[in-house]
Amino acid sequence: MTKYIGRLWILAILFAHNVWAFQPFQVKAIDYEGLQHIDPENLENYQVIRPDQQVDNQLVIQQIHALYRSGYFDDIQIKRQDDRLVIAVKERKLIAGVEITGNKAIKEESIKEAFNAVGIKEGEFFDPLSLAKMNQELHALYASHSKYNARVSMNTVEEDEAHLIVKVDIEEGKSSKIREINIVGNHVFTDKTLLGKFKLDTGGLFSFFNHNNEFSRQRLSADLESLRSFYMDQGYADFSIDSVQVTISPEREAINITINLTEGDQYRIGKIDYRSSSQEFGDDAFRESLGIEEGQVFSRKSILDSSEKMRIQLGNKGFLNAKVNAIPNLDKREHVSDILFDIDPGKRVYVNEIRFRGNTKTRDDVLRREMRQMEGSWIETDKVKRSRVRLQRLDYFKKVDVDVVPVPEHDDLVDLDFSVEEKPSAAFVGGFGFSQAQGFLVNASVKQKNFLGSGNTVGLNINNSNVNTVYSASYTNPYYTLDGVSRGFNLFARQTDAGAVSVADFSSDNFGGTLSYGIPVSEYSTASISFGLEHQSLTETDSTPQEFIDFIRANRSDFDLYKITAGISYDTRNRVVFAEDGVLLSASEELALPGSGLTFYKINLRGQWLKTYIEPFTLSLKTNLGYGASYSDTTELPFFESYFAGGAQSVRGYKSNSLGPRTALDNSPMGGAMKVVANAEVIFPPPFSEDNRSVRFALFFDIGNIYANINKFDLGELRYTTGVSLVWLSPLGPLSFSLASALNEKQGDETESFQFSLGTLF
Repeated sequence: MTKYIGRLWILAILFAHNVWAFQPFQVKAIDYEGLQHIDPENLENYQVIRPDQQVDNQLVIQQIHALYRSGYFDDIQIKRQDDRLVIAVKERKLIAGVEITGNKAIKEESIKEAFNAVGIKEGEFFDPLSLAKMNQELHALYASHSKYNARVSMNTVEEDEAHLIVKVDIEEGKSSKIREINIVGNHVFTDKTLLGKFKLDTGGLFSFFNHNNEFSRQRLSADLESLRSFYMDQGYADFSIDSVQVTISPEREAINITINLTEGDQYRIGKIDYRSSSQEFGDDAFRESLGIEEGQVFSRKSILDSSEKMRIQLGNKGFLNAKVNAIPNLDKREHVSDILFDIDPGKRVYVNEIRFRGNTKTRDDVLRREMRQMEGSWIETDKVKRSRVRLQRLDYFKKVDVDVVPVPEHDDLVDLDFSVEEKPSAAFVGGFGFSQAQGFLVNASVKQKNFLGSGNTVGLNINNSNVNTVYSASYTNPYYTLDGVSRGFNLFARQTDAGAVSVADFSSDNFGGTLSYGIPVSEYSTASISFGLEHQSLTETDSTPQEFIDFIRANRSDFDLYKITAGISYDTRNRVVFAEDGVLLSASEELALPGSGLTFYKINLRGQWLKTYIEPFTLSLKTNLGYGASYSDTTELPFFESYFAGGAQSVRGYKSNSLGPRTALDNSPMGGAMKVVANAEVIFPPPFSEDNRSVRFALFFDIGNIYANINKFDLGELRYTTGVSLVWLSPLGPLSFSLASALNEKQGDETESFQFSLGTLF
């Protein structure tokens, strides 16, 4: 009762000067004085007194309370004029701007977002109490960035009678560093093992870059969850974190963290059961999906992975909204946990319609023929994903996304919306480039993979370099038949000066054409066959080596070749360029048929394996093997069909085409009949860059060499290099750089640390 009377006295003191004493009366109208930026209609929610209402002093005090709560006014006075109530107000000043100085660790945008949260933003009325709130918010914000010594001063400067500017001056101070992280209660695992699961650290060689020794509660929470997950995945299902103490030194520069935990006992998997609301799924339906088995160590990750595999399996049977809940039942005496998978498949969902958006150039049917998910059938999540990958692999689009959209009023129907962003294309491309292997290149071409949006490739090309002068015309229809058989034509004329590429010298002129077909064998496998007719003329020069002269004289210099090339490939990569996952395996044999001027064959094997284990790092393993030989009357594999290695496209760190056998006269590289090349790369996008689609870095290890024939193969002759590379998909074409070091250089080898090329991808 005493407190209540005290509050009445305070109210009386505060509002006595704001209220004109008057006898109760009936208000006919209400007028405002002093409004400059506020429309009276905006005060409707704060209006206590209404026209034709009986008014007394108590009601007037309530009205003043309500208007103050709006936050618009510094002063409010109410008086009576005849039968009218006049409310005189003094508006608070508007915030004309917020000026922030001294901030480095936190961007101005982030600070202003915190200001907005407490009502300090341009165009709003200024509330003096908000400065205190903002001061607390800023200190909390800087504490989250490990800056506990940050000092903040705030004041206001009047711009005019109605506006002011809020000025904030910040002294960020030094970041508080973690001095110690102590773990108490661990017996099974060492401190080193457990701290290895943390991102927070007491500091190391790279702390200057990753700031892992700067404390933040968000990082600590993430590390504690990593610790909990580690124990749960090692079978310690009773593991618990009992307490966490974070203390800061008096000077607020060093932080100590102490984590108290209880490990508990290790559990193993006991009986595995299933419970389903549908009779369609028995116990054996998911056995193959499981990543766990009875008797193995309990692992929360393995159990959750098994649940996800079941959900995917159900999704591939049309149960898009299936729920799988793994319920462990711990036997604390036997240290065994039975697992019950509670399965609710829900309704089977069908695809109503497939729509495409963003394809302003590409026809719908070009996209639709890549779909593996069909309209009218139940949805299969793997087929939806595969449809997206196939659109990516067309290489017509920068980006492909798919959304599953429920059909209104139908809980068993969905639409699939594929959104694409088309790459810019031009009918005519002209340019130049430089390659260390081929020197300066001049290129003029009319080529378009997606000609008039049809998906067909049409091209006319003129390519001129120190090595080759090429004229060619090509056409490919990837869907020559409805079931995906492709057909292509190519006509070409080529002049070659091999000496310009720093290999054994000869000149050749050839022209011809090919007809090729690609035949899908399965979703991931394609067989190919091509037929070629080619006329070739070889010309000796003053510097042609004796080895080449002997071949020409033993065989012939002017001849026709009738070629057939057959191959098979298996390709699961998620895209053709900058793939991040998948496998490519291909094998082909090129045969110069009997009746040709020269008879020979070449076998080529190529493989690539990609896997992204930790975002954004992709591991790539590649191999490229080749072998060729002659048959019938031809004495050996023609020298112009020899394999070469070394350079930016094979074994980086060695000069282009420099590896392998050399001529007796001038020691020029002459290639060989057998190629062995392998590469390992860790590929990643550039850090601190938003353009991650067109640039890639890689750390690489290359190995390879060229051998005269299979009998000369010697593992000890393989060359090894390591280094770093960069590939940029520039407007002029792919641009690649590499910096490499040869690891086992031998006498006579030609090394080259820095290499680059424009227009080709490795």
